[in-house]
Amino acid sequence: MCFELMNLVELYIGSNNIVNLPKDLLFSNTNLETLYLGSNKLVSLPEGLFSNNRKLQILGLENNMLVSLAEGLFTFNKDLRFVYLESNNLKRLPKDLYLNTNLITLDMNRNQFICCLMIDFKDWASNQTQLTYEGTCTVLNTTIDIHSFNTTTCIIPGWSPWIKSSCSTTCGDGVIISTRTCDNPPPSDDGLKCENVQHHAIVQRKDQLDNKSGKNSIN
Repeated sequence: MCFELMNLVELYIGSNNIVNLPKDLLFSNTNLETLYLGSNKLVSLPEGLFSNNRKLQILGLENNMLVSLAEGLFTFNKDLRFVYLESNNLKRLPKDLYLNTNLITLDMNRNQFICCLMIDFKDWASNQTQLTYEGTCTVLNTTIDIHSFNTTTCIIPGWSPWIKSSCSTTCGDGVIISTRTCDNPPPSDDGLKCENVQHHAIVQRKDQLDNKSGKNSIN
């Protein structure tokens, strides 16, 4: 199913109990400026759904069951001005929704946003002069107005202590591998874990394990 109307400027298909949308639904609607999908039963939107709608300015997605919006969904929608996301189940926003667009109004009320997943948005929003946005987010099991959220309360993931392996040989030159992971402290409340590992290799004699000389490398 697709709407093969190239000159279509406005499309209202709200309140139709729509559960999912085909990726090519709007492919031919290159002049679309207003799209209303509110009051359906959408849980997700396919990647590339809006890729041909480069003139899109108004998007209504309120009163659905959206759990997430894929990164890259709004890459080509630089003219987007008004976005309505209220009454969904969103926890975070895709960066391209705000970094690639010129938003004037963003309604995020009645979602499940996690404050510490909204740091980039808050940093961006603080530099906008014409943006109006509304919504709440949760931090430390408390729901607050997103305007009052202080990003400095979020714990920035750090490195765990180095953990040394045993020497790879029992005598002579060997290699000790030290490893640390980016999980200190572990994430909580749906926070993200930075997936990274560092290895530190020290080439030295078995009887000099406490000697800090040797060839070092970090990967």
